[in-house]
Amino acid sequence: MGRKTLRSVPLYNKSRETGTEAGKMNNKKSKVIKTAAAAAAGLFVAGVLCSCAPLYGKVGEMMESAAGLGREKVAETREERNVGQWPFGETRETAVAYSGPEDGEWDDEQDDMKPYEPFGVTLNESDGNYWFNGKPLAGLRDEGYNTMTCGIFAEVGAFVFVERNGNGNITRVYETDLKSFEDACGMTGLETSTEQRAEEMGYAFHRENGTVKDMDRKEFSVFETKLHAKYRNENAVVQVDDYVFWFDKNDQMELSSFCASSASRYGAKVYADYAIADEIDISRLDDEKTDQVIFDVLKANPESDKPGIGRQIKKAIAQAYGISENYITVEVDELG
Repeated sequence: MGRKTLRSVPLYNKSRETGTEAGKMNNKKSKVIKTAAAAAAGLFVAGVLCSCAPLYGKVGEMMESAAGLGREKVAETREERNVGQWPFGETRETAVAYSGPEDGEWDDEQDDMKPYEPFGVTLNESDGNYWFNGKPLAGLRDEGYNTMTCGIFAEVGAFVFVERNGNGNITRVYETDLKSFEDACGMTGLETSTEQRAEEMGYAFHRENGTVKDMDRKEFSVFETKLHAKYRNENAVVQVDDYVFWFDKNDQMELSSFCASSASRYGAKVYADYAIADEIDISRLDDEKTDQVIFDVLKANPESDKPGIGRQIKKAIAQAYGISENYITVEVDELG
């Protein structure tokens, strides 16, 4: 439950001393991972940065520079083994759930952050953002190398300077104040309040009590989803004590990975309207449980057509959680 859409993930503006580099948006698409044989069941979580064009929807327009970096998280890759016939001749069945960016195309951007990690700039697994001193990273100045800003975190986040010695090795990363950061970078406008940024974009602004600092991934996901459900009828920016959320009223909640099984020529992913929060405590929703329901339907109905698979998955998900089918949307794709 609660995998974020790209729209809800803050974008980083990044410039290099050799010039500004415009990124290219890689749309978040479902992808089937095909394997010759199933490995032992496991869970793999990795944080990656993606290159994003600065004018991606509303979020990009809030940024100050000509190019940006956003962050997406590779969620989970799960495989199961069962007796069956895989097309490669293996006497087993492979079922795969996948969510996230394709083919590791953003690894170069993640590499740009690696030098700072030993000095306290850490990737927070719960939200997929970089943090420093218990705050989301609002800006990083590494003179001669990188300057990165994330305007949406300016009020609640950390601005940091990077020091290097004569050999170019990093010796210290430390927090500074916003004015010092702007002066060093030759920037203006970072002091603009989150509320003003939201209003300029035509988004409602709300303040809520709460901190995400010590939340694990599940807790963060539930917290974010409950806020999104509360403000689901408007495009809204919601600021809590140490974080800022960006919600689009057209977004749907992702309830599952994209799931595919060698038992079926189809794969599927499940979404729900945020109004589902009126009918169920959304902390009960579980992506692994939802993935398994999809797998079960795919394996039990190998001859069903595309509409039939969609109807059966919708019905099974509704029964699994005791909710109305009206909240559920199922996307079914034929595997190539």
